[in-house]
Amino acid sequence: MRNRAQNERRETNHIVIDVRQKFSANKWLLLILVATSIVYWAGLSGPFLHDDVPNLTGNTYLVIDPGVFDEWRSASLSSNAGIFTRWVSMLSFAVNHSLSGFDAFSFKLTNLIIHLLITLEIYLFCLLLLRTPALERNRNGEQRDTVIALVAAAIWALHPLHVSTVLYVVQRMAQLSTFFVLAGLLVFLHYRLRWATKGWDAAEVVTATLWILLAGGLALFSKENGILLLWLLPVIEVSLFHGRIGGLPNSAFYRLAWLAVLSPVIIVAVGLALDPAYLYAGFNGREFTMVERLLTQSRVLLHYLGWFFWPDIQSMVFHHDGIVHSKSVLEPLSTLSSLIFWSLSLICAWLLRARLPLFLFTLLFFLVAQSMESSFLPLQMVFEHRNYLPSVALSLAFAYALVGVSQQVPSVRIGFLLGAPLLTLVLLTGARSAIWSDELDLARFNALHAPQSARTNFIYGQALYGQVLSGTPENMGEEKRKQLILSARNHFKRMYELAPRDFAGLVRLHQLDSTYFPSMSEGRQWMSIMILLAETRRLQESDKVALEALADFSIAKPSSESFHDVQKLFQVLTERYPHNQRLAFAQYKLLANSEEASNDSLLVLLESARRNNPSDVQSHFAVARYYIPQSPGSAFIAIGEGLRRDSLRRQLISVKRLFEQ
Repeated sequence: MRNRAQNERRETNHIVIDVRQKFSANKWLLLILVATSIVYWAGLSGPFLHDDVPNLTGNTYLVIDPGVFDEWRSASLSSNAGIFTRWVSMLSFAVNHSLSGFDAFSFKLTNLIIHLLITLEIYLFCLLLLRTPALERNRNGEQRDTVIALVAAAIWALHPLHVSTVLYVVQRMAQLSTFFVLAGLLVFLHYRLRWATKGWDAAEVVTATLWILLAGGLALFSKENGILLLWLLPVIEVSLFHGRIGGLPNSAFYRLAWLAVLSPVIIVAVGLALDPAYLYAGFNGREFTMVERLLTQSRVLLHYLGWFFWPDIQSMVFHHDGIVHSKSVLEPLSTLSSLIFWSLSLICAWLLRARLPLFLFTLLFFLVAQSMESSFLPLQMVFEHRNYLPSVALSLAFAYALVGVSQQVPSVRIGFLLGAPLLTLVLLTGARSAIWSDELDLARFNALHAPQSARTNFIYGQALYGQVLSGTPENMGEEKRKQLILSARNHFKRMYELAPRDFAGLVRLHQLDSTYFPSMSEGRQWMSIMILLAETRRLQESDKVALEALADFSIAKPSSESFHDVQKLFQVLTERYPHNQRLAFAQYKLLANSEEASNDSLLVLLESARRNNPSDVQSHFAVARYYIPQSPGSAFIAIGEGLRRDSLRRQLISVKRLFEQ
């Protein structure tokens, strides 16, 4: 009886302790969420920026009648950013608009809420990872695991590196992809921990597979790198489970998991060997080659590690186009050192996989999570949001090391050792969030700390010129107005000096000089430079935006000589890029507003655009709009051709509006 009473008392005490630990963990977790909300709050008042305009405020498909289902469908399919339409992300934007219109605060607040939800996922994710067979032998009680998971979640939530993901509205795509990837990994860990000790269960395998596929699908349709969920699963398996099933190692399953880890690399290598032209083709629109991008990324990944472990917010600017491209292994020499670093890291992680399994997991997780946007795809070189998912593993490793050190140094209180870096992150993120609350302050900060970035100089010039355009005699003196114009021009000129083959700076210089300095001799050369550049420049997305702005400016403020030069420029470009629909439409707008315009010439241009872009739905609808007033039958034929190529029926709302007009 006495033994039974003692056992019951011990069980009761264990339950009380467990409840207290859970209550304490929940209290600290709530504190982390509150602190994160506070440090981000100032930034929520900031405006829409850059890519937010074409994707959101300039996207007419997001302006929907909530009671019409097909308008929800059209809004969800309205993105051209990826091959899978990113309909989950676009649907979330449509919900935002239906609730509050294009109110930047509500969009950014939604991003912050998603960030907080991911923080909760990371806490649970770390707790489960710490219970895996490879890490279990180093456990020192559940309380230690809870502390590590809390610190990891806090580091990730409060890190200033993520400010540009949370407060840049369009990066919700990266957020949602991360959210669903972590959801899939949580499902996997939940079941895999059970299988490691109790063995397989067919029903559970099917259930887990279906949930993981659902999470993976939602991640993929939020942003394409959500597909990496399927690659991260074997990463966890080989680094932390080692093929253990039912309490025993399974060497066959372990080798199969390693094959799954290596397969994507093998497939890309084989594809490059069999058909290199296919992979190289995507770089026709870039000013760098695939080899140059791969070499440069070895250095960029080191930059990412540096930003995480030494978060200098002065180096965290919006654009990083000032980075020198690696022309070879020795040019610059830092390319070689970065390649050596990654090679040695992988070798050490493999050799120490039994003693330091978390090192292998962190390295593989980071590299795999970076693989899609930091490898062979023809994307821009550097963006901070690419660290949103990869930094999860870095946060866990950092927290694991901090807690481990605190236990080995008795003279240092754990509260100080853990609190000091977290307080530093709070201050840095709060400062960076405040900068993001104002477009001009953000542009000024970036230009100050990245003076060699052409894009940063252009953005600051845009912000200054925006002040001129929005100013009125009541709130801006003439002297202040002149200063802003000259300052904006200086930054556009600086962009041209840093990136002489970029159209954006040249277009702005042409606009400013034509408007404010018509007698300046330098101002008359910009169009000549652009016409020459058009013969060799590989057009970037930013070039197309700038050229569309040039066409609009020329239509709004025509001068016979300038207008003729702009038409000549577009003639050169459309001859080089006959399949580019945006150039064709800009040329059509120019011709429609010129004295030489005639119905026949306009129709010839539209039909040429449609012939050169038979798969482009918009080209067919443009022809239909032209035909409607005079030849409805021809319009019906063009609409039919467009719908025949619109397999997702993304343009049904456009057709409806066309008929309404």
